[in-house]
Amino acid sequence: YSNNTSAGTATVTVTGKGNYTGTKTANFTINRAPITISATPYSGTYDGRAHGISVSVTNVTGASITYCATQNGTYSSTNPTYTNAGTYTTWYKVTKAGYTTVTGSKTVAISKATITVPSSPAAKTFNGSSQNSGITAQANTSIVTASSTTSATNAGTYNVVLKLSDTTNYTWSDGTNANKTVTWTINKYNLSN
Repeated sequence: YSNNTSAGTATVTVTGKGNYTGTKTANFTINRAPITISATPYSGTYDGRAHGISVSVTNVTGASITYCATQNGTYSSTNPTYTNAGTYTTWYKVTKAGYTTVTGSKTVAISKATITVPSSPAAKTFNGSSQNSGITAQANTSIVTASSTTSATNAGTYNVVLKLSDTTNYTWSDGTNANKTVTWTINKYNLSN
């Protein structure tokens, strides 16, 4: 007979011997075994690091896991990762000889990081020296830039316009990317003090 351990259709042929004559042929099917996987999407806030989905096989060893950044693209063993805020889809394929191929997709969702909109600082009093507004929105000045007066000497009210330089990955805490104007004041010195 035909000895077949692979998935598919096999044929068994019995030939008569001794008191038996003739042959008998029969087909039988070996079904592919299932592969059980665990596939996990990624969801988080922009942190400057690369993130991807996670796929693992839970019931067999030696299975091949391949990935693709487009549904009908070329699969490879490299799991695509993403850094910038946005929603991305990664397709995966899990294969092993004799097992049913598993395909699917999961998303990588990276939300924008938020920057707190600063409030107007307490007023200062004229002292004859240059004074800083004290307005700070974000320590990283490459993300938030001040396009107006942040320090002054004379009494008056000053506007500081704050701009997000990276609107791909950051947003103000109010959900907008619009420039923010914050006022600060240097009061006149009261001679009667």
